[in-house]
Amino acid sequence: MARWSAERRPSVPVTAEKREADGKKVRRWAKNGEAKELAAAMEEDPTLCLNVADDNGYHALHWAVIKSHLPVVRVLIEGGAELEAEEHGDRCTPLLLAVRMEHTQVSAALIEARANVHAEDRYGHCMLRWGAKSNQHRTLQLLLDARARNSSSGLGDDEIRLSVRERDGDVNEALRLALRGGYAEAVRAPSQLQA
Repeated sequence: MARWSAERRPSVPVTAEKREADGKKVRRWAKNGEAKELAAAMEEDPTLCLNVADDNGYHALHWAVIKSHLPVVRVLIEGGAELEAEEHGDRCTPLLLAVRMEHTQVSAALIEARANVHAEDRYGHCMLRWGAKSNQHRTLQLLLDARARNSSSGLGDDEIRLSVRERDGDVNEALRLALRGGYAEAVRAPSQLQA
């Protein structure tokens, strides 16, 4: 499979019809997990439009994330897909969707591609909040390593307590992550934790 980059993909004007047709095809390949078809189309047509939203603001990268199609996510990233595109509903970027949907490998690929780890949804909820809320130890580790910060709505004690619960049997790891992220005030002795 060829490797692409945003620099290699020419920025040439395309007609509205081509843009819309490309958007439909690329979103379909993303939804169906058809990485090989997408890669072949990108190789054949360097002007293939990857960043065309549907009526709800979902780009192909959003759909690949929702469906957890990691190979498609990687092809889209390599092709220069917009990492910070926000869908119209909750204004989620692809990375925020990946964290909310607990797709750890997809989250890792997007973080590695330097997606914005500080993005917030329309309610001001950040990725740390979503990762803690669903007890995603590995995703929290990736976000903290990438220096993700707390959102304006705040990551409260309740969310940290959720991440510290013994859901996965790894209380020590959750405590370490919370402390490393600067949330020492939210860490309680195990006897003080509410299940």
